[in-house]
Amino acid sequence: MKKITSSNYYKIYGGKKLSGTIITNGAKNSTMGLLCASILNDGKTTLYNVPEIEEVFRMIEIMQSIGMNTKWLKKNVLEIVPPKNMIFQISILLQLKKREV
Repeated sequence: MKKITSSNYYKIYGGKKLSGTIITNGAKNSTMGLLCASILNDGKTTLYNVPEIEEVFRMIEIMQSIGMNTKWLKKNVLEIVPPKNMIFQISILLQLKKREV
């Protein structure tokens, strides 16, 4: 992995397993991005400092609808475990609820 200094992103070259820790400020937008990124991880993801707000709860519902297992370990700490087989069909009701937030 190589840090690109001209912007706030990393360029990742494949062929090696990624692991590590990311420290965020606990803002909603950071959390929403990390929730989505956790879907791509084939192992357990633990997120700390997760705001317990309606938009996050809705995203968790959507993740659960495609088979992701989520569990609040304690206040603001969320564990996410992917299923063996992902279900790529999201309920229209969940999609509508997400837009309401």
